[in-house]
Amino acid sequence: MTIYDISGMAREALPRALVPNNVIKGFKVSGIKPFNKNIFTDDAFLPASVTNQPIIAQMPEKDTAAPHASTYDAVI
Repeated sequence: MTIYDISGMAREALPRALVPNNVIKGFKVSGIKPFNKNIFTDDAFLPASVTNQPIIAQMPEKDTAAPHASTYDAVI
């Protein structure tokens, strides 16, 4: 099998898979239609808890280096 065979396989499989019963069942299992607000438990959202922490902004340290004079020679 090569990458060029995939389009032919998809062309045969998709019409068989996208029948109304499969589409309806997909919506039902996911809780979309009919809507099921209890499809996910609180435990399902625990991985997101690491991202709901407040952002603590850190100010960059002030540059304490003394400014130094530089020379620039330009040819006009």
